[in-house]
Amino acid sequence: IEYLKSSAAQYNVDLVYFVKYYAGLANINSEEELKNYLTSQYKINKAVEKQVGTRFTAEEIEKYYTENYSEILTVRHILIEFDEDEDTYDEAYNTALNLIGKLNETDSKDLTEKFESLAFEYSADGSYNTGGLIEDFVAGDVVSEFYQASSELEVNAYTKVPVKTQFGY
Repeated sequence: IEYLKSSAAQYNVDLVYFVKYYAGLANINSEEELKNYLTSQYKINKAVEKQVGTRFTAEEIEKYYTENYSEILTVRHILIEFDEDEDTYDEAYNTALNLIGKLNETDSKDLTEKFESLAFEYSADGSYNTGGLIEDFVAGDVVSEFYQASSELEVNAYTKVPVKTQFGY
């Protein structure tokens, strides 16, 4: 509480105003409520630490995080579907290459608009109506090939080679 009071003083506001509007604790209306909230949070944290600490070592927690963490991504994509026969693989691949070629010919300032228009025209999944936009996904939300390719892209870049998944290119 003393730390929060000090922070509030730096902003030249009282403690309750500070915790409501700067610390995001909109339900706090008095110093007593703040004290109860902080005490409760402290007890919850200690209980969780005790439970986790008795079940997992620091090394196990680190290993789990390393193996399971995935970045949250937002990308645009165009899905070119294929059937099980070899001819549709080739046709879908060539269509994907053709679309990449069209993007290569597009001025960088017009790239998003061009991508959206191609997605609307060619994409076989429901994202076509949002220009191929897929927002806020992690590794487990999509097939691994798609996530891997997406995670390797730089901002405002696109793959230069079609990415094959079980659903298409």
